[in-house]
Amino acid sequence: MTAVPEYTYGNSPVWPTTYRHQAYDVMVFTENGHYYAMTDTGNIFCIDSPTNCMQEAINYVFYQLQGGVIFIRRGIYDFTNSPVLNLINGTVKFYIPANASTNTINIALIGEGAVGGPWEETSATSASGDVLFVDNTTTNYNGALFYADRLPSASGGVVSGSWLSNVNVYIDGIRFRMSYASGSSALALDQAGRAIIGRIYIETDQPSTSTNLINRAALYLSTGWTSVYNSADTIYIQGYQYGLYVGGHVHINHLILQNVGYGIIPDTNQGTGYIVGISKVTAQYIRNALIYNPNAVQFGVNIGILDLGDGISSTTTLINDAGNLYARIVYHYNGVTPSPSNLSVASSTSYELIPVAQSDMYQSSTSGPTAGTVTMLLVNNSSYYKKYVIIFSGYENATTTNQTINYPLPFRNYAVITANNTGLTVSTTTTGITITSPNSTSTYSGIVIVEGQ
Repeated sequence: MTAVPEYTYGNSPVWPTTYRHQAYDVMVFTENGHYYAMTDTGNIFCIDSPTNCMQEAINYVFYQLQGGVIFIRRGIYDFTNSPVLNLINGTVKFYIPANASTNTINIALIGEGAVGGPWEETSATSASGDVLFVDNTTTNYNGALFYADRLPSASGGVVSGSWLSNVNVYIDGIRFRMSYASGSSALALDQAGRAIIGRIYIETDQPSTSTNLINRAALYLSTGWTSVYNSADTIYIQGYQYGLYVGGHVHINHLILQNVGYGIIPDTNQGTGYIVGISKVTAQYIRNALIYNPNAVQFGVNIGILDLGDGISSTTTLINDAGNLYARIVYHYNGVTPSPSNLSVASSTSYELIPVAQSDMYQSSTSGPTAGTVTMLLVNNSSYYKKYVIIFSGYENATTTNQTINYPLPFRNYAVITANNTGLTVSTTTTGITITSPNSTSTYSGIVIVEGQ
């Protein structure tokens, strides 16, 4: 390693002002083989700790500020040699503690960089412009690299009266790479008040088609509150026997699963009756089942669009359920449709499997009675919200008959027109639109927006 740079602020070394980013409370960064944690005023309070200054940054924001933002600059943060801590709920290398006060604490870890695309296998020696957390541990510590746990005491137990229900956690822009030998999860958020995830990628050091799967869940995302909804934008998981282990309500915009044994698994310790809503699931090499509920937990899964890729065949199991599951899945796969007869379900399982051809999934185009076209584009689709943009191009109806056009994917409960600049009278139901005939040779162009559930 090179020498630590000599910058001072009072009695503390600081980094040059060009490295300061004013939208944070603490910045963690690496430079010339060293790791630092710095306040927004330029005070460096950690250099080269066993956790690459991550634990020190979390503790500072948590205890000193009672909440705040940790900004992590792009680079490789190697936790291979970080010590394993034995907490009450498992083993971990660094963690967010619980809150012993009655005040809610909000803590955010925001990584710099785009966090690379799906199916990408990057070299362990390159961060590819991302914040990359690497754990190349060669022994199985059967825990999690990063954990949200109850408050530890000096004796190794937990502080009496501490809890996580009033700790809200936000994580974005971080890539985790775990060694197969570590046998550990990347991230565990257990019973946080609310967990909000932007973009995280979890991968292993094994090839994308390897049968060596870490025998744990890549991500634990659970809350003890049935009234709280966790949420995530993009989660990518590769190389784990269990992908997303979930408890409590959660909505995910895009879940990407590559080479996993089971994709979505309910937490048996977090109550029942919660809903998992996912706008889009992209799946490649699902070894056992997409949804796995061996303990008959009462919960629901609603997948707006399921894209099935390589390693998926007509015998792929979408659901393996011991009972009490409700699932609704709209899916397509290059002409090969997984058969409902290959499901493993109980009599109390309720499910809808809706195969849709890829060409029909995102849009439809219909000719006007006399001239022009009406194109429907499904631009947003989730368990709770659906949106169509309908484009009229040179539309003409010189007849006396109204025209009705069905949606490629209908609304479930309600639909409302929120914009219309076509000059036409258009109405909607949950199944489609009706265009009142102008009975003229005039042509009409513009858009109609329909939103609902």
